[in-house]
Amino acid sequence: MFSLASLLFLYAKAMVTVSPAQIIRPLIVFWTILALLIWPVFQFVRDWYWTGILLSLFVASMFFSSAFFAIIGIVLSGLLILGFALSHLLKRKAAVSHITSTLNVVSISAIVVLMFYLLPFFLEVPLEYYRPPLFQKKSLPAISSIVSSEVMPDIYYIVLDGYGRTDILQEYYDFDNSDFTEYLLSKGFLLPDYTHSNYSRTALSIASTLNMESIQEIAPGLDDSLFWWLMAPLIDHSRVREMLEEAGYTTISISTNWNITDNPSTDIYLHPYPVMLSDFEGHILGSTPLGMFRRSLSPFVSVPNMETHRRIIRYNFEALEEIPNIPGPKFVFAHIISPHPPFVFDQFGNPLDTGYGFRFADGSDFPGTREQYRLNYIAQVKFVNAQLKPVVAEILEHSDTPPIIILQADHGPGMFTDFDSPDQTCLRERFSIFAAYYLPGVDPGAIPSDLTPVNLYRIIFNKYFGTDMPLLENAYYSHHDAMHIYHRDDVSSLVDSCAFATP
Repeated sequence: MFSLASLLFLYAKAMVTVSPAQIIRPLIVFWTILALLIWPVFQFVRDWYWTGILLSLFVASMFFSSAFFAIIGIVLSGLLILGFALSHLLKRKAAVSHITSTLNVVSISAIVVLMFYLLPFFLEVPLEYYRPPLFQKKSLPAISSIVSSEVMPDIYYIVLDGYGRTDILQEYYDFDNSDFTEYLLSKGFLLPDYTHSNYSRTALSIASTLNMESIQEIAPGLDDSLFWWLMAPLIDHSRVREMLEEAGYTTISISTNWNITDNPSTDIYLHPYPVMLSDFEGHILGSTPLGMFRRSLSPFVSVPNMETHRRIIRYNFEALEEIPNIPGPKFVFAHIISPHPPFVFDQFGNPLDTGYGFRFADGSDFPGTREQYRLNYIAQVKFVNAQLKPVVAEILEHSDTPPIIILQADHGPGMFTDFDSPDQTCLRERFSIFAAYYLPGVDPGAIPSDLTPVNLYRIIFNKYFGTDMPLLENAYYSHHDAMHIYHRDDVSSLVDSCAFATP
């Protein structure tokens, strides 16, 4: 019960982005460890009450610092001896049983209090979101039966997190990105001039893109919810994925190091570590004395730190170069959290020491100065560009059928973004996204210069798979504050405004 209370306590601090389902695996691990410890401890003290008391002390130590936990480990043998002596010397098992009863009451009370704290937040989510299927999706358009499996193109959806549009990089970051854009043009990519994201947050943007609808259409009733993780099922089991699976596509995803856009249920799930920790498990390592084991775990577990993030980003590029060798039509999803902070590479791919800990802190949450953001962001853009060139070349060279390649940001950079105030945010910077599309056989004139992500797959399915989906009107949504991302502010008339920001 103390284990459950401990995890609920930690979950309450991370519930915005962490699904409650992520409690299950660490709870099983904790209970397994305790189950293995019960018998040895009992054999030493020969008393069930003291066994429970000492193991409860062990669990309670999770709330304290690493130094305290180390002390607990050193003196544990002393406590065991003391407990053994007291239980036999005093011969007052009733008194010890009272201690156990008290601890039971304390642990149960802690669970009840935490549940009452969490319950109001869960009640703000409509009940249907807790029933399978989680989301009632509209019926899927039928893909034309004339599409042959021999000519179905592979589809690569590569999300470059926070990658700004070329003119934005020039205007606000004093960076000329023409070397990369000219490379893509030489390979046959289309680069619309006026692309914007429909949303300023990753979870909303990718969920909307993969379901070809606005969030308010596919997931209504969430205005008061704090939970970003409600978008995870929409991203993992999207309409785009379901339609392509129905057509015979193999689905492939690459680990993102962020559970909301991690899709482990695809046919092939590629990851660089044997054990990929959930966001909550990473939070546990960062919030408890268990963090002292990070170094020993890091070779085979995705411990949340800068080096792990570097490895995952590199692995995404490496995997994308190998995927063309997998036979059959494929839908590939890769969310690369770069050039978005944390800034972990210089322009040459060398490790970058930022001086602050690992976290996805962008915009007003960024721990450095605007000048540090500008310099490190551009360095990471250069690194991403250098990695993408061989990826594009390998995909084009080793694809039996000319593939569809989507290089698209979920939102723009955040140097002038205040998550608590759209009025203090450079919407032009945040909503203007890099987008480059390799669409074989498609007339460039058929792609709107102001294409938004919500219409991207509508165009692809109409052009390649015989559907007849109308394009939606361009609309752009921000939010009131950092916590309530479902509180929509329609900023369509302001999406190119940036009056307060100066380059």
